[in-house]
Amino acid sequence: MAGEKVRIGLIGCGEIARNAHLPGWAGAENGEIVAVCDIIRERAEEQATRYGIRDVYTDYRDLLDRADIDAVDICLPHALHGPMGVDAANAGKHVLVEKPMTTTLEQAVELIDACERAQVKLMCDHIMRFSPSVRLMKDVIDTGAVGQVTYVGSRRFHYKNIVAQAETKDQGWKVTLEGAGGGAIHRDGIHTVDVVRWFAGSEVARVYAETDHALWNQEVESCGHTLFRFQNGAIGEMVMNWCTVHPGFGEMTVGGTLGTVRTVGQRSSEIEIYSQDLGS
Repeated sequence: MAGEKVRIGLIGCGEIARNAHLPGWAGAENGEIVAVCDIIRERAEEQATRYGIRDVYTDYRDLLDRADIDAVDICLPHALHGPMGVDAANAGKHVLVEKPMTTTLEQAVELIDACERAQVKLMCDHIMRFSPSVRLMKDVIDTGAVGQVTYVGSRRFHYKNIVAQAETKDQGWKVTLEGAGGGAIHRDGIHTVDVVRWFAGSEVARVYAETDHALWNQEVESCGHTLFRFQNGAIGEMVMNWCTVHPGFGEMTVGGTLGTVRTVGQRSSEIEIYSQDLGS
């Protein structure tokens, strides 16, 4: 009902929940976590105590059985996103799921279909759309300052030793295709795929990619270069690289028939605009 907070059940109290989701919900005005769930009870109890959450579960099905929970926030290993999202939808809960939405296209379709049948909302945690610099770029594009979009590009370079990360954080699933679904493109690049589609204002007509497992011996890719051709004719480019021996850098660029807008600065937090219409 209007004016009431959405009551959330959070499933998975690992790193992403501790670092992002739990603090985010604690500051939300229109939602509150009323229950948490984790297979390791102590981990769930620790977060419940920290955030004043009364109810703790180790079986997510017990959480889904609660009639007073409106939605679930799924913060689990990638391979569990689809199956648990479907169970949540079947229980009549709205679904917020961490990215990537699923590990396979078939699971994604199944999850979407389940939410449509249950008439519940489904959202994947594509946070880049809420970044101030990204939103400003989108606003510039929407004003027509760059004209018809002809090019959308994103290049991100990091040094992310996911093998060491998996070992030190007990996250071995992140370096397997079965557990993670993919690496640089699937895990981090999925944010960029969402944004370049948003900037282009069109769906992808065809795509081509080259990937590699450079530097480390793991199943998932450590770098990938992807080219898109959009249905409206625009060309897209995405470089996602975890094996750059450097502290990291990145940029996003959108070019059109009248101008260009791109991110600048060390953290891509500022934008630069050139437009014939603006005379700059």
